[in-house]
Amino acid sequence: MARHTLPDGATATTTGTYFHISNAAGCDSTITTNLTVIPNTTSTQTLSICDGATHTLPDGATATVTGVYTSHIANAAGCDSTITTNLTVIPNTTSTQTLSICDGATHTLPDGATATVTGVYTSHIANAAGCDSTITTNLTVIPNTTSTQTLSICDGATHTLPDGATATITGTYVSHFPIQQDVIQRSQRI
Repeated sequence: MARHTLPDGATATTTGTYFHISNAAGCDSTITTNLTVIPNTTSTQTLSICDGATHTLPDGATATVTGVYTSHIANAAGCDSTITTNLTVIPNTTSTQTLSICDGATHTLPDGATATVTGVYTSHIANAAGCDSTITTNLTVIPNTTSTQTLSICDGATHTLPDGATATITGTYVSHFPIQQDVIQRSQRI
């Protein structure tokens, strides 16, 4: 609480008008003091930062962990201002995904880069809170497979190929169809 000393030596702590009568060299004089007490101010701010970031508090101190911080600085009138900062540190996120693609295919990683070979890829992007998100992609490229069958059928008979087509004459037939993200090529000779 601030105190003001009046001309007569008394102190005042509240807004008001104070009169003092003094006798200087035998003459009466009246001193009027109009005192205004400016209140101290308080405020609260709630902020979030990403893990690894630093926040500068109003008094110049820095904070890097979640907590409640109190700063005391002079307000515009030169009086004490108390600012409470509720700071939350948002953790960065990490995740892992395991994927397979067929040989010859391209996979687009979370950061927009592309991959075509087996490997472990790390992408850094902003998560929903705007903080760093690290996504590890374990990518496996599955080679295409080929198998060959040699068959004989009697004249006038029909053979159903692996892709569902039928054959009735001598020839080489190639069937292409995907199975669990893998393309299997089968050639049959009749």
